[in-house]
Amino acid sequence: MEERRELPDGGSIWSRGRRQNLPGGLWWLEQDVRCRGKQVGPFPMAAGWIIEFIEVRRGTLAFRRDNDLKPVPWRRFVWVLPAFSVVHMDWTDVELRFVAVAGEGRHGTPAAASGAIGSQIFPLRGGLPADAGSALRRLSTLDDGVQVEISSSFSPLVRRAKRWLDQHYRERASIAQLANAVGVSHAHLSREFRRALGMSPLGYLHHLRSGEALAKLASGERIVDASLDVGYSDLSRFYKQFHRLGCSAPGRYRERTGRASRRTP
Repeated sequence: MEERRELPDGGSIWSRGRRQNLPGGLWWLEQDVRCRGKQVGPFPMAAGWIIEFIEVRRGTLAFRRDNDLKPVPWRRFVWVLPAFSVVHMDWTDVELRFVAVAGEGRHGTPAAASGAIGSQIFPLRGGLPADAGSALRRLSTLDDGVQVEISSSFSPLVRRAKRWLDQHYRERASIAQLANAVGVSHAHLSREFRRALGMSPLGYLHHLRSGEALAKLASGERIVDASLDVGYSDLSRFYKQFHRLGCSAPGRYRERTGRASRRTP
C-alpha cells in the first residue's frame, strides 16, 4: 500500500507498507514514512491500541506534554498507544520505518501489560522485530519509559467530558448532550476541552469515529457499515471527515489496505 497526502501548510506525507491480519483480531503493520515540512497537532486513539517499533532515519520528532515540547531522545524507540490515549506530535522533515502490532479492546491488551498509563515511549535495544510474536516478546525487555500523553492531569471537567465521549462516540451523540451530561454550558466546555487537548469536543468525537472507521475499512468492512458502526448516519459527513483529516477517500483507502492485506503471505 502506497499513499501520498498533502498537508495544509504545504508539506506532504508519503508512506508505503503492508498490513497482515493475524489470529485473535490482531494486525501486523510495516511502514516506511517520509514527512516533508512540519506535522503538528493532536492525535487521539479510539478503542484500539497500537505498539510501534520505530527507527528514525532523519528529521526531528517531539511530543508536546503539559505545554512543554519534549524531543524524542532516541533514534530507535517503542511507542505504546493504549486505547483512548491522546498525544500531540511535532515532526519536521522526518524519514522513518516502523513495524507495529495493533488490536482492539481496552483491557487485557499488550498495551496495558506494558505498564503504560496513557501513551509512553521506550528506548529500543537492537533492530526492529521481524514479526508480531517477536514484537510482543520484546515488550517484557523494555526499560523505563517516558510519558508522552498530552497532559499529566486533566481537570475533573475535561476528564468527565472525555470519558463520556470515549463511551458514547459510536452513538448519535451530540455536544449538546455532552454539555448537559457534565453540567456546564457548551461554550465553557469547548473552551476548557480545547485548552487541555488542543481540539474541540466535536473534533475529538470525529477523530475517534474516523480512527475506528479506518480499522474497519482496512479489515474489509463495507463503507456504509463502517460509517454506521462508528456513529455516522450521513455518508456525506463520513466522507467529509475523512477529507478533513487528510485521509484518502474511504473507498480508495479500503481498496488499498485490502489489496495490501491480500498480498501478505
